[in-house]
Amino acid sequence: MTTGRASQVPLASVVLVAATALLANFARMQQLGLYEDDYWSIAPHLGEPVSHLLGTLVSNFTTWPTGRPLNHFLPVFLSRMGSRLGGLEGAYGLAAAWLALNGGLVYAIVRRLTSEQAGVVSAMAYLLFPADSTKTLLVHAAHVQGAMTFLLLGVWLWLRGGRCRAASYPVAALSLLSYETAFLPFLGVPLLRAPDRRTLLRTLGIHLAACAGIVAAIAAIRFATGDVRAIDAAGNPARTLYRMTTSLFLGPLTSGWSLLASALAGWRQVDALAALDAAFLVLGFGAVLQAIRWRDSMGHGAPERASPALERVAADQPSWSWLVAGAVLVWAGSYALVLTNYNYPPTQTVGRLTSTHVAAGWPVSLLLGALFEGARRRSRRWSWAAAVLFAAWLASMVTYHHHLQREYVSAWRQQQRFWKDVMALAPDAGPGWAVIAEGIPAPSTPVIYANSWADYCTYALIFPERLDERRPAFGHLGYLGQLIQFRRDGERVTWRPRWWDGPFEPIDPARLVLLRDEKGALRRVNQIETPVGRLVATAPWPAPARPQWPDTPVSRLLFPERFR
Repeated sequence: MTTGRASQVPLASVVLVAATALLANFARMQQLGLYEDDYWSIAPHLGEPVSHLLGTLVSNFTTWPTGRPLNHFLPVFLSRMGSRLGGLEGAYGLAAAWLALNGGLVYAIVRRLTSEQAGVVSAMAYLLFPADSTKTLLVHAAHVQGAMTFLLLGVWLWLRGGRCRAASYPVAALSLLSYETAFLPFLGVPLLRAPDRRTLLRTLGIHLAACAGIVAAIAAIRFATGDVRAIDAAGNPARTLYRMTTSLFLGPLTSGWSLLASALAGWRQVDALAALDAAFLVLGFGAVLQAIRWRDSMGHGAPERASPALERVAADQPSWSWLVAGAVLVWAGSYALVLTNYNYPPTQTVGRLTSTHVAAGWPVSLLLGALFEGARRRSRRWSWAAAVLFAAWLASMVTYHHHLQREYVSAWRQQQRFWKDVMALAPDAGPGWAVIAEGIPAPSTPVIYANSWADYCTYALIFPERLDERRPAFGHLGYLGQLIQFRRDGERVTWRPRWWDGPFEPIDPARLVLLRDEKGALRRVNQIETPVGRLVATAPWPAPARPQWPDTPVSRLLFPERFR
């Protein structure tokens, strides 16, 4: 039975969980930058007033962009709040705290279900879950981990029962408004209680009916607001059913394999900082387990009287084997919404799209915690063996996540070199100009891209916004290829630099810079070939050096030496 003394949340466990979030995922935050989707969600809002957040929230819930208003609000929140705390580094600090919060929620849930030791194991496993390699990406630290916050808080409230259980449904539903796959594990929350044949089926039926009502209500709103993803999924039911069914197997196979493959990769990617952080967390894990054992043994002779509330908690605790079975089912179910073209099949192992595995991080962490609890209850020898095995996996996961961090650092440095070369080769370019590159970009790490679809946003954000003249437009044909469209009307050429939804814009040869990219080596040229024929720039070259570099948050991040 859980005692009053043991029910107190130990500070050491909480500190260990927070340290894991920080050291494994954000130890190199001073060297990190902006990447891919950060340029539409984070970069435009750096330094903006926090007081504008309420207006942004109201606007998002009025227009329902992509059917997920919190998907667009949470990154803005992170950007404005974090940058006010300390620029980009402040944003990363807030992201680390947010991830630590999720780890703390996992700890609180599993500790309630089994034991404190299992709670520590599950929390650390969640923070080190390797299949999702985007925990460091700011946009995902906001809206993807934000969705997981709503899920985990909903699970915690449901398990508390009473009025908290009623509140768990609207809280968990918020995940559907940010990153919908995070809602799926909430469907299986009744399986986390001790099995009772008389009530389990009834509770599960009521719970699934309530969840179905939530999903139906939000789906209706998404259809009414013209959400393309929802309409596409409903318009092809056979394909949707096929993808849903196959994802239930492909997802767990991929994320399960990553638990082993990433461990091996981690040992091959060790550096001094990774080894130091791994050693610190392994020693901290061992010390916390030993402290818990010592505390429990000291109180074993004269246990304090448990409160009625704690007695009910103990009665609701399922066996570790029941939790294992429930976690496996929820693990498979967490992939049921992998339906769209950009994230199906769920076999990604590195890159931005590995966020498709994020919901699986919760059942996998519960599974590892339950297995640890089973070993702990079997015998002292099994308990020590499980602790040693988890410590070895823990060390390898820390080194693997440090490898991911180094790849992020490398991609940021590559961006800085690329845009510095662009600015040097196009010193005359400014508002109203077009800069077009062709050729082959420098090889980029698959973990996160340097050049990406967001190059248009990056170049525009280097310059201050002008109301009287459009920002300079940039496109890299070697990266985007035919996604950037050209049209010819006689001698006039127009293009669509904002290829995803923008208008066709005229190209003025006198305000045009053409670049050839030879695997990262840029040079300026007078003409390039396009699908509508040869494009010729008449702007004089060489041009005078840029008299003044633009002073914007993105410019200061990409060219810090210019503002020292």
